[in-house]
Amino acid sequence: LGVNWIGFLELEEDRVTLSDSVPANINQDWKHRHVSTNKSLGKQLSTTGQGQWLDINNLTEMALRHHDERFLRELHKHTSATHVMGYGFLCPRKHRFVLLFSTRHEDGFREHQQELMRTLAQLMVNAVIDGMENNDAAPAVRPARLMTEADNTEVVDLEADIAALNPR
Repeated sequence: LGVNWIGFLELEEDRVTLSDSVPANINQDWKHRHVSTNKSLGKQLSTTGQGQWLDINNLTEMALRHHDERFLRELHKHTSATHVMGYGFLCPRKHRFVLLFSTRHEDGFREHQQELMRTLAQLMVNAVIDGMENNDAAPAVRPARLMTEADNTEVVDLEADIAALNPR
């Protein structure tokens, strides 16, 4: 896909918050995680509804034009991105989110990469929502471990893990 960074943004009434991002080293170094909905980027993110795409095809220019937006400066500083795309979605609890994808390619995301991301977006969102639901669930059942006396090798019962992976 040509993606060098993915960010997970939560949209609230008065601000947008970067909840998490990958790679992990960028996430740890991120200082300004909030975007005001009064600023240009915040307005764009706020209007990105369910199933809609945000497309910033010249991040460098936008970061320079809106130099007072710390989030934009950090995004540019950490990712060296030329192009950012975002997919808006609602979780089952009606919280709004945007998945952001950035690329460093000089020409931005190529047309076939954009088509592929648009095609895969709902699958990605389903995986994120599934992860959110699993995080809220009770702690995972640990598999039973049995030791055989004959060869002292560990036998692991994977039945609970396999059941957890099957769709509900």
